[in-house]
Amino acid sequence: MVVIIGLVLGLSLSIGGGLIGNGKAPSKEEMAWEQARLFAEVLERVKRDYVEPIDDAELMESAIRGMVSDLDPHSQYLDAGEYRDIRISTTGSYTGIGIEVDQ
Repeated sequence: MVVIIGLVLGLSLSIGGGLIGNGKAPSKEEMAWEQARLFAEVLERVKRDYVEPIDDAELMESAIRGMVSDLDPHSQYLDAGEYRDIRISTTGSYTGIGIEVDQ
């Protein structure tokens, strides 16, 4: 974990330094591309250097889950199966409060 945090910090500083060092403020589009490049580079390094092999899809899903869960305590990423399950569990009539939930 410390290695990954150090890796992200180091890459952020190197990318940020390149954007700041040219004397003009980067556009939102430039920043978005730099952030996407940083994300892709971290994914590649984790895949290459992690202590055991990791599945690409699993790594990407974990990254997305972490990104969304850090937004606030109420945000959560659901994969297709989890989304289907929650839709099923919240569909129907709820007696006592006078509401009906449909898809």
